[in-house]
Amino acid sequence: MTERWAILTEVDELLAEARRIASGEVLAATLRRALLLRLLTDPRDDLIDPLLDELDATARAHDLLLYEIHHYALRGRFAVRKALQSDALVAVARGLAILADPLDPPEGTPGAAWGKKVACALLTLSGALSCLGTYELAEETLEHAGHHVPDEDAHQRTVLTVNRLCLMVDWGLRLERAGFAEQAAERFAAAERLAHEAEALWSRSLFAERSSGKAADEVGAIAVGLALAAPGASHVDRLLRLRESMHDTSDLIHVTIALARCLDDPSTGIALISDLQRELKDGTEARLLRLTLSWEHARLFAVREGVDPSDSPAYQHVAAMEEYLWGARLALIGTIRARVEHERLARVHGAVTRQALQDPLTGLANRRGLAEWMRAAAGAPGRPQTMVAVLDLDGFKPVNDRYSHLVGDQVLRAVAETVRGAVRADDLVARYGGDEFVVVLPGANTEQARVALERAVHAVAALPRQVGHGVTLSAGLTDLRGEETAEETLRRADATMYVAKHRGGNRVAVT
Repeated sequence: MTERWAILTEVDELLAEARRIASGEVLAATLRRALLLRLLTDPRDDLIDPLLDELDATARAHDLLLYEIHHYALRGRFAVRKALQSDALVAVARGLAILADPLDPPEGTPGAAWGKKVACALLTLSGALSCLGTYELAEETLEHAGHHVPDEDAHQRTVLTVNRLCLMVDWGLRLERAGFAEQAAERFAAAERLAHEAEALWSRSLFAERSSGKAADEVGAIAVGLALAAPGASHVDRLLRLRESMHDTSDLIHVTIALARCLDDPSTGIALISDLQRELKDGTEARLLRLTLSWEHARLFAVREGVDPSDSPAYQHVAAMEEYLWGARLALIGTIRARVEHERLARVHGAVTRQALQDPLTGLANRRGLAEWMRAAAGAPGRPQTMVAVLDLDGFKPVNDRYSHLVGDQVLRAVAETVRGAVRADDLVARYGGDEFVVVLPGANTEQARVALERAVHAVAALPRQVGHGVTLSAGLTDLRGEETAEETLRRADATMYVAKHRGGNRVAVT
């Protein structure tokens, strides 16, 4: 655990740096990693919601659909931890709604690289669905992920196979608890097959570079898949070693249950489960699996006492609770499916609305969208300081004259993407007309805004010649004042922009 806290500290430092200089996609990836680590280390809750909100804002601002899926999946995982099932339901439904339409790769992105990113997002979402107990939806999502992973990619195949294995184990334990012994055995048999498949893939994956042994000696899920299908003494030593290295609650529960079933003495299994229950007493994660621990404890106790488990009051209590939860689970699957369609239609409506506020060439906000943003900024509670900048391209007219307007449009799109990636996730970038842009920086002081704009100016100047054709940016920065209209603010920023041009361009001027 100490090592994970050290890694989390390192990632938080990288996150601070990414906020300062990184592109939107790099920032989103770093936010995702920080949140995933928090799932394992379980730090203070007050750090989680702001990070989720930041990932959401970053994904939307940079049109990163896959990171929207990651955001919804992670929001669902954390909501499950807090027993906020309705919040988790809405989050995963929104993630699934994004998948209702084909996810085409951005222009210039190789198909294989895009497929890996799609599969990664789907794996995160399937984890959230599994935590909700909606295993059928999780399986569908993993199948979808499998379509994006080529057979020759042994590493991604290993990751996908282990995820499917974990799902089969969770599903089998739940079916067993609900009284469906035959179906549970089928899931355990599937888990065993997947364990052998993962073992075969392991030696060709990147994991093998850090390990010289068998996959089953390194990965708890693989060892558990083998043990639950055929419990016996041959698995005990391996499971004991793995149990000492486990940190994730779900992994600990899986390994402990598998170990208890492989031991000859029920009393030892009961003691192991009791110790883990005490260790997890104050935690909030893996709520459904905790019920499996109680079920296993009651079952082993009945075995030790030589009585039918169904006659045990503890067993009866868990069975009654599971009967209720199983019915609720089936209703939850139907609710999520219905909610997905609702969210899909909402996204379509939202896309139509956004198009009315969007410049069709660059995808940035248009004048109407800019006006709405500035009006909202001026009327924000407490009226935090907001900075506004007008940006104009230097040397753009010769590009149109020499190469054609088609090339000029390509330059405008490249500049728009570069500026959007250089400023902060919460900043608005709009196309004001022609080769003129506006940036609105809410909550920024003059120095913060100047640094962000200089980043944009330097990034545009650094564009490859064949992309930017030598254009640069002149930027005029000013503050949004409550006593003047948006048009007056833009006129002041525009006048300041000409100061930058008269000084040679490729710079930021401030008033």
